Amino acid sequence: MRQFAAGILLLSAVLPAQAEQLAVTFGGEYFSWREYDGSDKLLEETGLRHFVGLDAASVPASNWVYGLRSRVYLGRVAYDGQTQSGTPHTTDTDYLGWTAELDFTHRFTSTVAAPGSWGLTLSVGYDSWLRSLRDNAGVSGYDERYDVGFGRLGAVYSGGNGWSVQGGVKLPFYTSESVGLTRIGFDSDPTLKPKPDYSLYATVSYRLNPRWSMGGYYDSYRFRASDGAPVTGGGSLYSVYQPKSQQDTVGFYLNFRF
Repeated sequence: MRQFAAGILLLSAVLPAQAEQLAVTFGGEYFSWREYDGSDKLLEETGLRHFVGLDAASVPASNWVYGLRSRVYLGRVAYDGQTQSGTPHTTDTDYLGWTAELDFTHRFTSTVAAPGSWGLTLSVGYDSWLRSLRDNAGVSGYDERYDVGFGRLGAVYSGGNGWSVQGGVKLPFYTSESVGLTRIGFDSDPTLKPKPDYSLYATVSYRLNPRWSMGGYYDSYRFRASDGAPVTGGGSLYSVYQPKSQQDTVGFYLNFRF
């Protein structure tokens, strides 16, 4: 999977130089992360995150478009959950991550901007983030690093007058979560594998003029609980796992095309 991530990073560096369309994008999103034990909510994180990135696109044929989207994002969100012993606890969580996604779109008309045109889109991407729970009220925080490879399949519609909408399904095909438990007294930092599940995404965009466009989006992840991993601490053996988790983001962005 490291080779896949390295390949995405290489494309992020090479494709913009070859692209026919290049744009810088920036914006913000409302972020929500929730974890469950069955139907019981264990914790929730909510707050704003910000991002900046680069978009590149090429049109090798009249009804084909391929593009690359890359983002760096960060933010501090509110954590409302509990300690390992079940005591209610609140703190802040810092997020820092990057994502890159390569997509291919096939239009059913030869004119990409034709009003009322439909297309199918397929994409593959990589998302890596650091989730840092902060110390608070005598409770030590710790870090988790997530690496997720994912794919999307959806439809795109261009309605004319600068509007377009897109939506579909998203499914991770690779997950890895490294949990920094040595900071809170355990003897090792286990790597967990949250099990992937389907989720949805949607985007609406509007071109203001030849250089500026704006848009809004909904994105998500769904993970089923991971298997347990053994760890030791204080001379005792424990089993740790990642509970069922759900992530939702609703955001707004501006694009400036060079």
